Amino acid sequence: MNPSMINDTTTDTDFYLEASSHYPLLTADQERQIDLRKWAAARRCARLLLQDTRGRELISELVHACLASPPEVDHFDPRSLYFTLRKDIVDLLPGSKGEKQLQTFSKQLSGNHTTIDKLLTSISKMAWPTTLVTGLVIIHLRRQGMPLPDLMADALCIWQPAWSRRYLPVGSVSPDRTLQRALNQYVKARDKLVMHNLRLVHKLAWDHPARSIPQRDLVQDGIIGLIRAAEKFDVSRGFRFTTYAYPWINQHLQRATENRGSLITYPAHVVQEINQLHRARMAHVELTGHDPGIEVLAEETGFDADKVNRLRRLSNITVSIDHPEAEDNDLRHAASIPDPDSERAVEDTERTSVAKLLWQHIDKLEEREQAVITGRWGLDGRPQRTFAQLADQLHVSREWVRQLEKSALKKLGEARLNEAFEEMRA
Repeated sequence: MNPSMINDTTTDTDFYLEASSHYPLLTADQERQIDLRKWAAARRCARLLLQDTRGRELISELVHACLASPPEVDHFDPRSLYFTLRKDIVDLLPGSKGEKQLQTFSKQLSGNHTTIDKLLTSISKMAWPTTLVTGLVIIHLRRQGMPLPDLMADALCIWQPAWSRRYLPVGSVSPDRTLQRALNQYVKARDKLVMHNLRLVHKLAWDHPARSIPQRDLVQDGIIGLIRAAEKFDVSRGFRFTTYAYPWINQHLQRATENRGSLITYPAHVVQEINQLHRARMAHVELTGHDPGIEVLAEETGFDADKVNRLRRLSNITVSIDHPEAEDNDLRHAASIPDPDSERAVEDTERTSVAKLLWQHIDKLEEREQAVITGRWGLDGRPQRTFAQLADQLHVSREWVRQLEKSALKKLGEARLNEAFEEMRA
């Protein structure tokens, strides 16, 4: 199995559907042996990084960044990468229980007589997650010219943009094959835990109450949770992997349900509050036969009246086209619906003009930005491609494809597209 296959969580779920029948459940002893290999490979990655001058500098920069410039959510786009990063370094930030240990570790790194074993012992005591160690390894290999996809590495590079730069020009640095082999050993062990527990994802996805979401989408989100569980699992804690993975998978299934149940995506806690409000409203209607007012909902949910009002506005509400647009206005919503036949000619003219101007600005984008924009929107005459397909085509991670798309759209947004309308009037 290709070690990088599971690293991109958008791989076609058909592969996982077929593979689940070929990977039986593991015994407790098999789980133990695989997980021990995973952690041994992660420790080997950390050792090799510390033995390399540039790798050690990278770890030192991480320690300094944690202590002096913690990540801020406003600097991350998408914000999900901020939370991916913060979960792994939360115990290393100022004010955390591991701050003093990190300060001691920083002094050890700068000392000339500190042994590698002592540094590894400090990392073990601080309980660095395997995802943080492998993220640093992938950054180190990327800077040597190896295009490896990884969300943690992407998040770290957004936090510290300097880590995105190569050490030296292309061809002047040979990738560290020993470090790469250690990384592959870690990925192989992690992926084995995932592949042998795929049937658990299918079982939970099948039983999950989300009939409006395609089964494939639920399975894909469940696999993401399974991968995260495989990365975090530590057999020394004394429980089985299935027990540990169960809440991780369910959490991602729940998030998938909450995020896709509406045309507009809200934060998870907001969705939970909306659902709580909805349950209180339906219970009141069932009991009394009347729709409750704001004061009644506030009393039954414990929210204040302003919050109830805000949550009600966030909810998806169907409005009749015969309903007045305002209480003191006889104009109906139907009157504001445009007639497509009367505006088709104008739209065709606008579309031609805008398309001509748009291509002029697309030609000014960087090569990769052009590839992402044309591929995502099918502007090259081919079917639209997903982030995963473009990531594979450009040899970058799915997150970097998102960043390229954002950069390109920003440049196009700053272009003077109103020239199209001036051209149309000429």
